Amino acid sequence: ENAARVNKYEWALDFIEKHKHQLIGENETQDIYRLNLANYQFGLEQFSDCLDNIPATSPFVVYMLHGKRLELKALFELRSELLPYKLDAFKMFLRNGAKPNLSKTAFRKPKKNPLRLRQPLPPTSVAYSH
Repeated sequence: ENAARVNKYEWALDFIEKHKHQLIGENETQDIYRLNLANYQFGLEQFSDCLDNIPATSPFVVYMLHGKRLELKALFELRSELLPYKLDAFKMFLRNGAKPNLSKTAFRKPKKNPLRLRQPLPPTSVAYSH
């Protein structure tokens, strides 16, 4: 998402592909990988491809909400007739289904590995000064 904001699409795709097998918690349908790929495609304005890659659900509430939001944004960009129905479904989801899940995950301590990589990234050669 950040790479797309600064127009580093080639780098973003390379990163997504290079690290897709290092995600902790990834499942057999590669939901985390597909969501990141969909986000990349949205940045390139490939909205139909983006919709094809958004997982229908996720065991991780944050990813599920991001996917649903990305779906709504892509439908809006496509001027889809489905948008009002998907918006209503999203409202119902938030009203009925998301509250118990959000309360369990929204306020827990952050993990030491927020990217959910199986192994740490190699150290960078860039020196940061404070």
